[in-house]
Amino acid sequence: MKLIANKYDGQGIAFVESKVVIEQAQVKSNGYGAHELFHLIIYHYTGVLPKDGFSSEGFAVFSDDKWWGYNIHSVANYIVNNKQIRILDVIQDFRKNEIVSYPISGSFIKFIYEKYGLETVLYCYKYGIINIEKVIPKKIDELEKEWRNEIKEWDYLKIDYPLNR
Repeated sequence: MKLIANKYDGQGIAFVESKVVIEQAQVKSNGYGAHELFHLIIYHYTGVLPKDGFSSEGFAVFSDDKWWGYNIHSVANYIVNNKQIRILDVIQDFRKNEIVSYPISGSFIKFIYEKYGLETVLYCYKYGIINIEKVIPKKIDELEKEWRNEIKEWDYLKIDYPLNR
């Protein structure tokens, strides 16, 4: 099952066009079950496949609002305080380090949703996060500064998370 679900040590995979989700139970789960189902729901709601992994996976991580049992903003704050990252780098090479990219994208999409609304997040899903300037007159770097300011209040001191895999 693990090989079918995800060769990268994940918990599941969604085949959105076939309406099939494969999940595997684990003691320490990345989420709480909404993630893979969310991929199916958003695909059938919008009628389109996502433009990029950052928006798609970020939206799905946000649907659980947790990553490895921790609040996604707390995990994101932990990551930015322990690793040099830029949102633009994560967007451009999303699959390079999924242990970082998934919680970062989930936190960033949550921030966009809370500050700029559902329609903005749906736009990013359909057209790519890199095109967010078409609906918000701000560059990704400006939004990253706002996001970092937002997440810095979230406690991360008790988080035990493997940043290097």
